[in-house]
Amino acid sequence: MSQTAKRISITLFLVTLLGGLCLYVSSVPKGMLISQEESPKGIEKEVIVSFPSRETSVSVEVADTSEKRTLGLGDRIALLSGHGMLFVFETSDRYGFWMKDMHFALDMIWLDEDLKIVHIEKNVVPGSYPQIFKPEVPALYVLEVPAGFSEDHGLVLGDAASIETK
Repeated sequence: MSQTAKRISITLFLVTLLGGLCLYVSSVPKGMLISQEESPKGIEKEVIVSFPSRETSVSVEVADTSEKRTLGLGDRIALLSGHGMLFVFETSDRYGFWMKDMHFALDMIWLDEDLKIVHIEKNVVPGSYPQIFKPEVPALYVLEVPAGFSEDHGLVLGDAASIETK
């Protein structure tokens, strides 16, 4: 095969690949992306988790049933800045989390019943599965946010959070 024919073949392959990717992205159901323009799926009211001492907050989808907690963010292809998921449990415990079926890195923040940070796992990547991440002390809530959020906002153990429903 001549050099010109090889270049044409490679170019056609790349154009086809790019076209397929564009078709795939345009066919992704709306609920698989949490965007900044719309409320996360499943929320009837907007729920905000704030860290007043750090002057930051995130709009969250609440996972407060066994089914929602099991699925978590596993069906999403992205999580945009300013958004997250708040896992709410009935009782405090050392809840473990893993990255099964995840497509992007996260920061995981465990909060106790007083909404104080008791544990942070930073930049947990999908390739860490099947590793399980859990705190040393019981927590009642777990907040998942885009990787880098904890570092960007200076979150540390003991920082207090607040939860507001609008």
